[in-house]
Amino acid sequence: MPPFFQSLQDLSHAPPGSFLQVLCPEIEFTSLGKGGLHFKIKLRGTLQVLTSASQRREVAQKLNNAEGEAMEEACLRLRQLESGVTKKIVFRDFVLRHASGGVLPKLDSSATKTYLLFERDIAPLGWNIANGASSSLAELSHLDGLIKREAGEEIMFYDPRQKTIHSLVGVSENQEFALAKELWCQKLGAKVGDDVSWSREAGPDKITIEALDGSRQTTPDLCVVLNAEDFGIECVRPIALENTQSLIPLDGEILQDRLLNRRIGYFSSFEEARSGKPSHLFRSGQQKDLPADITHALCPVTAKILNLPCS
Repeated sequence: MPPFFQSLQDLSHAPPGSFLQVLCPEIEFTSLGKGGLHFKIKLRGTLQVLTSASQRREVAQKLNNAEGEAMEEACLRLRQLESGVTKKIVFRDFVLRHASGGVLPKLDSSATKTYLLFERDIAPLGWNIANGASSSLAELSHLDGLIKREAGEEIMFYDPRQKTIHSLVGVSENQEFALAKELWCQKLGAKVGDDVSWSREAGPDKITIEALDGSRQTTPDLCVVLNAEDFGIECVRPIALENTQSLIPLDGEILQDRLLNRRIGYFSSFEEARSGKPSHLFRSGQQKDLPADITHALCPVTAKILNLPCS
């Protein structure tokens, strides 16, 4: 591990909190064929952790970006090979953050594939998936818990005819999740309605995490991106949201007990999503006109995911 990280705590002494990511000094991945990869990570008590966004920014400033870019290129090359080829990278002046996860949401499972993306107004700017950082030791190895939490916290809907707020079925209700529903009900004069059903779609990748006790947890059907720009391992599950035609999307993200209420874009085709040009725009429980200055940029992670076979 680079010496300038010595001030950080290690995983065995990490305090509980709302932000917990481990710094991985190495990564291994094996080609699965058809563009897929199997990633492997070993958690050790001596690995250092990030417990705040400020620590993340400080570490980012000290990394060798060229080493991260070389990692990305190696990953892309392996996606083009037949199954069974393994690459292990041990970093000198670079690390990868783990875990970060979320979903690539699509409306229904129709062939048109309308994508739902959130407008991110802090760096990195642009249209983004529903994702975020791990918040507990359990989420470092059990990625489905992280992915479901992020999906549930960010994706909500409003039915203007029934005046009801809808969240996703099967997601665990934490304090932030419950507060978002309460705030949207207050803002729109609504009540809580039935949950929105969703289904998993297949991604090309899988990832195996070896936990501190030596047990291994493999999560399949993901889109996994190694992103040099923000030194992250992004684990994303494609999902199809069902029966949302009459509903308006809401942003359930909370910051300091307040709704972020970011703009949400619908992108009615794969090409439209990759271009960053939404066909419909929503905010505050209403459809909005597309302004002339609407961003046409995708966040780096979203752009990379849309280039994988999962999209």
